[in-house]
Amino acid sequence: MIGLMETVASQYANSPILMGLIANFNAYIDPRADINDFYAKMWDIATAEGYGLDVWGRIVGVSRVMKVPINADQYFGFSGTELQPFNQGPFFSGTPETENNLLTDDAFRALILVKAMTNISGCSAQRTNYVLTQLFGTGGVMESVLPSPLGEYGKTYCIDNHDMTVGYVFEFTPTPLQLAILQQSGAVLRPSGVFVNVVLIP
Repeated sequence: MIGLMETVASQYANSPILMGLIANFNAYIDPRADINDFYAKMWDIATAEGYGLDVWGRIVGVSRVMKVPINADQYFGFSGTELQPFNQGPFFSGTPETENNLLTDDAFRALILVKAMTNISGCSAQRTNYVLTQLFGTGGVMESVLPSPLGEYGKTYCIDNHDMTVGYVFEFTPTPLQLAILQQSGAVLRPSGVFVNVVLIP
């Protein structure tokens, strides 16, 4: 902030009107509030939101948009053979117009942090297991910010089949959004030339 008295000649220092005008002008052009907002909403990953997180996503190489296949059977309903019962699925509100799903700010922030970690990590089984746990395991960062309607978080890990293939094992049934994050986000790395299978153990 500008020092007011440095801008006022001494003979006008006791003028309330002039001093009021200068004080108001000084407050209007003070950039500290804008700088603080920029830091909080853009620069600091812990508090960034909206467009700020979108920029962070581009930096680490992950998108907020996940393409999730439309499946009416995952909703609550009174008829049909595959619809979900009470407390097992959301109410059906009509067929979605698009398969694109936007992650919330909190979920996208967690995904950005996991992707940033994988960007500087190797593809060892130990590191892959840690990433899978953070994304899909009980107590992982995604569980607190991306709760599933079916509560599907549990034990997950990778196995090396020693034949140039690995398996990502889920001892629960992942939701379509969880599978989209696994297959589309790039947050879970795999060694070059290695084929990956998703193994479900219900």
